[in-house]
Amino acid sequence: METYTVYVEREDESRSIAYTFSKEGEIFLDSSDTSTDELNPAESLLSSLGGCILKNISKIVVKRMHINVFEAHIEITGLRSENPPKIKEVKYKLYLLTDRSVNIPRLMELLVKYGTVYNTLQEAVNIDGEIINETETRRSKSK
Repeated sequence: METYTVYVEREDESRSIAYTFSKEGEIFLDSSDTSTDELNPAESLLSSLGGCILKNISKIVVKRMHINVFEAHIEITGLRSENPPKIKEVKYKLYLLTDRSVNIPRLMELLVKYGTVYNTLQEAVNIDGEIINETETRRSKSK
C-alpha cells in the first residue's frame, strides 16, 4: 500500500501552495473568495483526474500497447450543483495523436482499471469519457 502526503499552506488571502517534501513541484491554488489566476480547488480536482488519465496514457498506450503518442490532451468539464455545493458529473474528451490506431474500448477499460484518481472519483460522481484517436498518417493526408 502506498501513502501520499501533500502539504497545503495559505500564502496570503488569495493564494495557497501545495507541495510534498519528496518532490520539487508545487501547485498554486486559489483560496480567495473572489477569482484569481490560480486554479480553484474544484478545477484542481478536475486537473488531477486529467493528470491521472494522461499518466496512464504513457503506461498503457506507450508501454503496453507499444503505440507512439505524439500528442495527448484532455478537456474535462465538471458540472457543479449549488446546494449542496459539489461536482455532480464529470465529462472528458481525450485527444490522442498516435502512429497507429488505438483499441479505444480496451483503452477505456484500462484507464479505469489503473487510474487511482479515476477510481476514487468514480465512487462519488459519474464520469463519462470519450477518446478521439487520430493517427499521424491520417493527419498528414488531410493537410
